[in-house]
Amino acid sequence: MTPAPLTIKRLSIRDVLRVSVVEITPDGHVVTLGGKNGAGKSSVLNAIEMALSGLRAVPPKPVRQGADQGRVVVDLGDIIVERTFTASGSDLVVKAKDGARYPKPQAMLDALFASVAFDPLAFARMEPAAQAETLRRVLGLNLSALDADRQLAFDQRTEVNRDGKAAKARLDAAVRHEDAPGSLVDPGILATELERRLGVQRSNEATRQAARAFADARDIHKANVARLENELEKARRAFAAATETALIAERDAESLVDPNVAEIRASLAAAEDDNAKVRANTAHAALSAEVDALRERSKALSGRLDDIAAARAARIAAVPFPVPGLSFAEDSTVTLNGLPFEQASTAEQLRVSVALGVASNPRLRVFFVRDGSLLDADNLRLVAELAREAGAQVWLEDARSTDPKAIIISDGTVQGADDGQVALPGVKA
Repeated sequence: MTPAPLTIKRLSIRDVLRVSVVEITPDGHVVTLGGKNGAGKSSVLNAIEMALSGLRAVPPKPVRQGADQGRVVVDLGDIIVERTFTASGSDLVVKAKDGARYPKPQAMLDALFASVAFDPLAFARMEPAAQAETLRRVLGLNLSALDADRQLAFDQRTEVNRDGKAAKARLDAAVRHEDAPGSLVDPGILATELERRLGVQRSNEATRQAARAFADARDIHKANVARLENELEKARRAFAAATETALIAERDAESLVDPNVAEIRASLAAAEDDNAKVRANTAHAALSAEVDALRERSKALSGRLDDIAAARAARIAAVPFPVPGLSFAEDSTVTLNGLPFEQASTAEQLRVSVALGVASNPRLRVFFVRDGSLLDADNLRLVAELAREAGAQVWLEDARSTDPKAIIISDGTVQGADDGQVALPGVKA
């Protein structure tokens, strides 16, 4: 059997913070604390939290100035909490309704509720990241690993896309020659062939010069025949020999073919231009491959992000949210009906916040509204309605309150009570 929710049946505070003596017996789902600023309204709420939460909520000087000790008694019906404060520390007693004491009182309180006096307005005013963290804590939903994995993949994809964009820009600026050879031309081979052909050309020229020289010698000898009759025989033999030699040389010269030097010079000149084109095409192909690889990497990371989003959505879908339409956006902020929570109306934010308060503390149904003056009449009525529906008790601090049923705190006591010790009713919802 589920235990009944706990609310404050009776509150007694003496000499704590700014409170002198206050005793309140709430009646209804909303307890409105009125009075001027500095009168002690916040001290009443803080004293409740100090009594239930323990040292984590106790300020350095909890006892009212001028007193030796302070005392807070919170009667929750089935449980009665009594905490006494002195300059040296505090003492806590937690008793059951039948008077039996709990041996480990603070541990017992901590086991009952994770936090004390959830403030719906404070939740609605939180930054989106703080709202998301509070909601995850209430739901027991841990998305830190998936969020970290998603952020890593997102950052990696951003970097890959940036590199891909830069590579694409370089690719667009790169030159590609459609008329380039398929491979680089070796200028050394062409230079060797040029030298060989030049050697042949020089050899041919030497042969031609020799032929011309032989022809000149023949003419000289022919002239000598006419002038030197006495050497006719000798001249004739010389002529015959020269004639034979000349014929051979002329025949050899006529058969010679000059190599195409101009062709190889043109090939050598074109080789570097062709090589530049080949190198440009090679660089173009490498950049194209780099762009393709980066696109594939980005596509893979996008797939990873989709997988993470699906796993995250599945995990969120498996959690029972306290309000229909409440969820998390992709950036982990809280949403309501698909819109950012901050865009919801004040009424919608109040409904969600009260539901979260119930979910975070299913046993202790005590909420604080420390800035009740921010709520208009319609929203004050809505708070009362939500508190009644949730079986909760809202302690509302409102300095502007003119409600005749409000409990007015003045100078640390309940206004109109004898020394603040008379039990007064709260405001019925």
